[in-house]
Amino acid sequence: MFCQKCGAEIQDGSAFCIQCGAKVEQTVNAAETSAASAEKSIVEASESGSPVDKKAEDGMQEIKAAAKALAESGKSWVNQKAADLQENLRQQTQQPDEKVKSNKINTRADKRMLGKILRIVAILNIVLFFCPQYLVSCSGEEVGKISTADVAVGIELQDGTEVSDPYPILFILPILAIIVVIILTKKEKAAEILGAVAGAATVITLLIEKSRVMDAADEYACTVKTLWGYWFYLLDGIIMAAIAIILYRQGNEKVEDQEINS
Repeated sequence: MFCQKCGAEIQDGSAFCIQCGAKVEQTVNAAETSAASAEKSIVEASESGSPVDKKAEDGMQEIKAAAKALAESGKSWVNQKAADLQENLRQQTQQPDEKVKSNKINTRADKRMLGKILRIVAILNIVLFFCPQYLVSCSGEEVGKISTADVAVGIELQDGTEVSDPYPILFILPILAIIVVIILTKKEKAAEILGAVAGAATVITLLIEKSRVMDAADEYACTVKTLWGYWFYLLDGIIMAAIAIILYRQGNEKVEDQEINS
């Protein structure tokens, strides 16, 4: 027989369920016991030679049939409840797994998208290194446009006058961006670290570079105007550092989740 509350199988005649502790109804068993008792009485009366009423025998048969039908109906109901309970438990167990799986898929998709954006930003970082960022004017006339690449090799006016010394260390900026583009698909962790370094270095370099260019222009009574290339280059460095840091943190969270699950 089965428990009507939790569906667990229990021994016949048990008063309480061993799984949930619910009281077990004994209606079916009582009916079966009454039928068996009535049958026994009639059999004993027949064996002892006592007259047996035909109606009593028919009544006993009816009781037996009713008890049997009731037992079958009760067993079917309990089995159905147990099946429903097991199905509910299975669905509740599967739902969290499906939710976790869906979250993992979304996380991987987001990381791939951020990786593509980081590659694009790194390529732009290389291009903007050679784009004009400053417009220098002397005595009201435009002398020339200066890029970070020009600052790296040294600034010279149109007449050949050297305005500032070369800063070849600045070439490290496009080199870092090139490395990020190349190794991003193979060594994600290293590319993320280099991307953050390259982005931060770009921002710091532009701030220092602008101050140097203006100081050099002041020595020759020239003025410097900041062009769109400067602001795009500065924004590119900020975006590259931010995306690289986000990707790096997502990778660390994934590793922590794997350690917890193991």
